[in-house]
Amino acid sequence: MRAQKIRTDMGFTLPEVIVAITLLLLIAVAFGPMISHAFTEIFLAGEKTKTIHEAETRVHELRQKEDDDPDDKSGFPEVRFGTDDPRNIESTGKQASIKSTWSRGMTSITIYLPPE
Repeated sequence: MRAQKIRTDMGFTLPEVIVAITLLLLIAVAFGPMISHAFTEIFLAGEKTKTIHEAETRVHELRQKEDDDPDDKSGFPEVRFGTDDPRNIESTGKQASIKSTWSRGMTSITIYLPPE
C-alpha cells in the first residue's frame, strides 16, 4: 500500500485567487450603483424633510403672529370661499402660502385660517 502524500503548502493557487477576485468585482459592480443611488435618495429625503420642517415653522410663526395681533393683515390675504349657489358653504378667512426650495424641487404649504 502506498502512503498518501501530505500537502504541507498552505494557501490558494493563483487561479483560485483570480477567480475569487473576479467574483468579488462582479458583485461590487452589480450592487455598487444600487447602493450609491440608495445613499443619494436618503440624503435627498433628509433635505426635503428639513425643508418641510422650515416651512412648517414659518407657518407656525404666522399663526402665532395672527393670534398675537388679529388686526395685522400682513402676509394673509382675505379669502372668500363659496358662491351664490346654496349648496356651497361660504366662509371668509385668511390664507398663507409658504414655499421653500430644495435641490430637487419646491415644497409648498398653504394654510387656511378661519375667522375667530
